[in-house]
Amino acid sequence: DYPWSSARYHANRVAKDLLVRNRYLPELVGHWEEFLQSADELDLSGNIRQATRTGRPVGGEQFILKVETLAGRSLRSKPAGRPHKD
Repeated sequence: DYPWSSARYHANRVAKDLLVRNRYLPELVGHWEEFLQSADELDLSGNIRQATRTGRPVGGEQFILKVETLAGRSLRSKPAGRPHKD
């Protein structure tokens, strides 16, 4: 439903996606369309929705470290407000 999503490409609904270099997710997930449909039914503790709202990655510690390395910056949320003076 979202024009920026690569889901149609990974589900073989379109032949090309300008932002995707290779089609590896179907190999990891198997049946991509079934996965997307079941993901709506799962209670994912709000992780995916929260990350979508904040623009943060969702994944394990190693995944987040790798993404931070590739991005060249921290992608974790930090405490709000100015730092406390000592």
